[in-house]
Amino acid sequence: MRTDIDGKASIENKDYYLLVIDDTGKIKFANSFLVSTFELDQKKILESSFFDFLDADQVAALRCSLEKLKTQENKVQIETTARNGSLHWIKWEISCLQPSPGEGMTYLCQGYDITDKIRVKKMRVITQQNYQTIVEGLNTGIILQDSNGQVLAVNKKAAELFDTCIEDIYDETELRKLWSTFENENGSVSFESSPPVKALKTGESESNETFSFTDRSGQTRYLIVNAQPLFEEKSGTPISVVTSFTDATREKMLKKKAQERSVLFRTFMNNTPNLAWIVDEDASLLFANNIFLNFLGLSEKAINQNIMELLPKVIGEALYERHKTVLDTGHALQTQEKMFWANGSELVFWINLFPIEKVDDKRLVGGEAINITDRVKTETQLKSAVDRFTTLSNITNDAIWEWDMRTGIVYRNEKLKDLVGFSNMQDKHGLSWWFRRIHPEDRNRVSDKVNEAAEKGIQSWQDEYRFKCADGHYKYIFDRGFIVYENNVPIKMIGSLHDMTQVKQLEQKLVTEKLQKQKDITETIFSVQEKERTRIGHELHDNVNQILTTSKLFLDMVSTPEKKHDELKKKVSEYILLAIEEIRKLSKEMVTPQLKEDGLVTSITNLVEDLNATSTLHILFHHQDDIEMLSVAKKVTLFRIIQEQVKNVLKYSQAINLTINLHMHNENVELLIEDDGIGFDPNQTSRGIGLSNIYERTRFYNGEVVIDTAPAGDVK
Repeated sequence: MRTDIDGKASIENKDYYLLVIDDTGKIKFANSFLVSTFELDQKKILESSFFDFLDADQVAALRCSLEKLKTQENKVQIETTARNGSLHWIKWEISCLQPSPGEGMTYLCQGYDITDKIRVKKMRVITQQNYQTIVEGLNTGIILQDSNGQVLAVNKKAAELFDTCIEDIYDETELRKLWSTFENENGSVSFESSPPVKALKTGESESNETFSFTDRSGQTRYLIVNAQPLFEEKSGTPISVVTSFTDATREKMLKKKAQERSVLFRTFMNNTPNLAWIVDEDASLLFANNIFLNFLGLSEKAINQNIMELLPKVIGEALYERHKTVLDTGHALQTQEKMFWANGSELVFWINLFPIEKVDDKRLVGGEAINITDRVKTETQLKSAVDRFTTLSNITNDAIWEWDMRTGIVYRNEKLKDLVGFSNMQDKHGLSWWFRRIHPEDRNRVSDKVNEAAEKGIQSWQDEYRFKCADGHYKYIFDRGFIVYENNVPIKMIGSLHDMTQVKQLEQKLVTEKLQKQKDITETIFSVQEKERTRIGHELHDNVNQILTTSKLFLDMVSTPEKKHDELKKKVSEYILLAIEEIRKLSKEMVTPQLKEDGLVTSITNLVEDLNATSTLHILFHHQDDIEMLSVAKKVTLFRIIQEQVKNVLKYSQAINLTINLHMHNENVELLIEDDGIGFDPNQTSRGIGLSNIYERTRFYNGEVVIDTAPAGDVK
C-alpha cells in the first residue's frame, strides 16, 4: 500500500499537523506547524518519539491502529490528546508509506486540532445539566427576556439587587415599575429606554451603563447594567436578550468618598500656610498647592513639569537629593534647610518628605515646607538671652531662680544650689517641691502670697521664711519674686534669694544680750532696793526707835501733880509705843529675810505664823521641799510677791481664809495665792504700786501673772 504526498504546499499546510513515524513511534518528519505548536527543537525532533506526547492508553490504541494498516485498512482515524504544557485534542488520519528497500514500515499521520469543538461540546453538556446551579452561583444578577421583553428567566441575585422578589420581576407591570425608579446621568429611566429593550431594538449590546435607585430602606444603590442580544442563526434577528446587573454601590461610594477626600485634600492644601507638593520618581511635579506656586512665582502650567527646571538651581539640587533619599530608603525624612535668595535675604524652612503609594507604577514623594525663619531668629535671640542670663547668674553673688509657668520648669543657678545644699533641683512641677521644704509655720503664708500675686496681677512679692536645707537644718531666707505677664496672663516668675540666717542670729543675739542687760539692770535695781530697804529698816529700828524709846524714858521721868497732865503723859506714852511697834513692823518688812540661813519655806512659814497671830485672817501654806533649789534672787522675788499680795488681801479683800501654794513643775515655778474675799473687776481696777511690783518682778524672770476674779467672788 502506498500514499503519495502531493506537493510541498500540502506538507507545510498551516491548518494540519503532518507527521511521519515508524513502528516504534520515532519521528521521521514533522511539518513546521506541528514543530511550532508543540515548541519542539528542530534539531532534536528526529530523536523524539511521538508516543511520548500521548497517554499510555492512547499509545496502545495507536499501536493497534498501526497493526490494522499493515493487514486490513488503507487508512485509519483516531482521536488523541497531546500535551505541550496545555492539552490539545487532535483527530488523526493515518496511512502507510511505501517503505524504502531495507527499511521498516513508516506511517503518514495527518491531523487537525479539534480542541475548541471538544470544549464547546463539553460546555453545552455541562450547561444543559447544571444551568440553574451555574446561573444561581453567579455574583451578578441575570435576567433573560424574549423579543417582546417578557422575562423568561431570572436568578436570585437579580431579585436581591432590585430589593424585591423574583415573582415581581416575572410580572411585566412590576418590572416596568422597577425600571421607572431607576436614574442615570440623564435623569429618570423608563422601561422602553432601558438597556435590554434598546438592545432588542438595535441588535447591539448596551455596555457598562450605571443606574441608581432607592431601595426600600431609603439607601441609594448603584448598578452597572450590560445587555447582550441573542440572535436567530438563520435570520440574524434578535430573539432574546440577556441582561446582567452588577452591584457597584460600594465602588461608587468609595469613589464618591475618594472624590470628597480629594476635594478636602485640595481645599486643605490650598489653605494651609505651608508649601506642599508631590513629585514622582522622574522628578515631575504632580501637585503643588497655591502657596507653593505663589511663593516660587509659578502658575498651574508648572504641573507635570520637571521640578528641577522650575526651582532655582541650588534649591532644586538640594530637594532632588532629599527626594532621592526618600525614594531609595522608603522612609520619611525631616530636615532643616537654609535658602539664600538673590536679594541677599535668608530663609529657613523645616521640610518633611515622605513616600506615597505608587500611581501608574511610579513611586511618589510628598513634601511639606514650613517657613520657620522668624522662629529661628526668635530662638537665636532667646538663646543669646539665656546665655547672657546664665553668665550673669554665674558671676553674681545672688541666688537666682526662674519659673516658667507654662511648662512648670524651674531653673535655679549654682549659687542657689550651693545655698541650700541641693545639686539636682530641676523641678518640672512648679514651686511645689520648694514649698514642701518651707517650715510648716511659714509654708501656707508664703504659698498664699505667691498665688495671690499671680491671680491679682501684682508685679512682685517678697517674704521671709525658714527653709529646710539638704543637711536638715533650717535657714532664714529672704525671697523676692517678679512676675512677667503676657496678655494679662502670668507666664514667668523670676526671683532672687538672700540668706538671712546670720542676720537673724545676730538679731537674736542682740535681743538676748539686750534682755540680759535689762535683767542685769533690773536685778541691780532690785538688789539696790533691797539694800536700801534693809538700810532704812535698820535705821528705823536702830536710830528712830532709840530716839522714841529715849523720849519715852524722859517722859516717864517728868512728874506733874495735875491729873490732866497724867492723862496727857499716858496718851503720849501710848503713841510712842505705837510708833515704836509700827516702826518695828516696817523695819521687819523692809529688811531682806535671811534666806541663805533660814530658807524660803522657813521665811514664808514665819510670815504666815506672825500674820495668823496678829490678824483675823487664817492663812494656809502648801509647798514642795525642792523649792529651796532656786537661786537666792528668785527666792527673794517669790517672798516679796507673797508679802505684797498678803498685804493687799489684808488691806482690801475682807477675806477670812487665804491659801498659798508654792510648787515646782520641771524647771517652772507655780505660785498660787487664793482668798475668799469680796473680789474685784480686773478690767476696771488700776494697778497699784504693789500689784505693779508683782508684775515687774514676774516679768523679770519671763514669768506670767494671771488674775482670776470678779466682783463678789474669790481671787486667784
